[in-house]
Amino acid sequence: MKKALFAGLTSLGLLALSSPALALNNLLDVFQQALVSDPSFQATVASLESTKEGVPIARSYLLPQLTTQANGQRNWLTNRAGTPVDIPGRAPVVFGQGQFDFNYGQYQVNLTQSVFDYALWAGLSEAKYFSKSADAQYTAALQNLMATTATDYFNVLSAEDNLRYVEAEKKAVYQQLDQARQQYKVGVIAITNVYQAQAQYDSLLSQEIAAQNNVINQRENLRAVTGIYYNDLASLKSELPLIMPVPADPNVWVKIATAQNWTLISQQFNAAAYQANVHQQFAGHLPTVSAYGSNVGTKAGIGPGGRVNQTENVVGLQLNFPVFQGGLVTSQTKQAKYQYQNALAEMEQTHRQVIDDTHTSYNDVVSGINQVRADKQSILSNASSLKSTIEGYKVGTQTMLDVLQAQQLLYQAEQQFSTDEYSYINATIALKEAAGTLSINDLKIINNWLSTKNKESYSSLNITTIQQQAEKNYNATIRANSELGIDTSEKNVIKAVNQMQMQTDQMDQSEPSVAPAAAPVVGPAPDPAHAAVPSLAPTSPSPTATTSPTPGTTN
Repeated sequence: MKKALFAGLTSLGLLALSSPALALNNLLDVFQQALVSDPSFQATVASLESTKEGVPIARSYLLPQLTTQANGQRNWLTNRAGTPVDIPGRAPVVFGQGQFDFNYGQYQVNLTQSVFDYALWAGLSEAKYFSKSADAQYTAALQNLMATTATDYFNVLSAEDNLRYVEAEKKAVYQQLDQARQQYKVGVIAITNVYQAQAQYDSLLSQEIAAQNNVINQRENLRAVTGIYYNDLASLKSELPLIMPVPADPNVWVKIATAQNWTLISQQFNAAAYQANVHQQFAGHLPTVSAYGSNVGTKAGIGPGGRVNQTENVVGLQLNFPVFQGGLVTSQTKQAKYQYQNALAEMEQTHRQVIDDTHTSYNDVVSGINQVRADKQSILSNASSLKSTIEGYKVGTQTMLDVLQAQQLLYQAEQQFSTDEYSYINATIALKEAAGTLSINDLKIINNWLSTKNKESYSSLNITTIQQQAEKNYNATIRANSELGIDTSEKNVIKAVNQMQMQTDQMDQSEPSVAPAAAPVVGPAPDPAHAAVPSLAPTSPSPTATTSPTPGTTN
């Protein structure tokens, strides 16, 4: 097993995993661990070794079969009858009568050699095809382990990125909520503004819990492959190279895949093995010829027949012709033909799946590049939109809800940008796996895109800390609202929403001019795509903002 594993790793360059040392575990580190820890891959290695032993087993039936045996014994023989012999002119004499104690020994050497047995030759061909199929399946499993490890690795990074965006948005919304509370306390804005900010903040708290749990779950998925729970992983650098597939023709990639995909190659050898099995079963109708020879030596002490000391040599040919076996061979041949048809169908299914996977992965790579580029532009556009919304809020043409929504769109654009980056990487790996060209060099290239210095780590994250933090957030919210006399019970919130709707209807009917109200602080957003998010400094309440009700009237 170790020999086969060494040969397979050497063929793909997996024994030369040298890379610049990183402080955190990188993709190559995790893959090296997966090589020795993934149960599925280890099962494939064992299956490979087991299948390859079928070749020498099948060949052994075609080689000379030499057997030896020997025995020795002590005999105590009493012969009461004996053998009477008439002697002319004398009385009859009895020979061999009496008590005899003597040793007896014999050895035998047998040699047989198959001269013609078509079933044995077909069986050898079948074993060779299965061995080649196992080799191909091993390489396919190795490439699949690369893809699976990389996918699970980047799923962890994606979950961590999503958590960072949720936390950053939560902090920014909390600044707005805190500012809204203070403005409501001095009677500058209505309670509905506080409720809007509170609702957005509570929603982000819920998203944060889900995002934290997703990080833990994705790390567990990676542990299922490596056997290790990774708290810290090297993350993507801020700039990801976007490389188009070469050649830039999906049909060429399909042609490569149909010739080099290792799962498809394994299925082709499987089909050939089952075809050989058809010939092997049909050979039950054919005669067999074998040569044989033996040497037998016997030695015994004085017995009823006297002493024995002899050697016998025998050589010959044996012809065996099966005439009728109750229909066994016919049924076995039919069964083998159906197994061969099944193997052909599975091979065709794999062939079509390879074509589909190749086309899909190629399209995903090209589309992924365009999506990442579009995401960058979307971040810039949403950042500009948020800036203009904040300016509109300052002069009273936009509401706090508009600011919250604009800010949410910006963070969603940043999250989508992160998601599309990882999707592009996974699609690139999937394309090369489908084409059968995925190697350790591809992982080395991707590993160079990683860094240990550009993102925050969540090494202490676990389900217990999530629960504790959730309770702290809930108690802090209740305490902050209680200090301001804000009732966030369901009944009061519904009442406030109804009042807000009535005020909106009245404003639509009378179309009064509304003086600009003071703006809350809008916190800066994180900058994964190099987009700057503007912020507003707190301003003094406008003396003309007389349309905002006081805390006493809104409650």
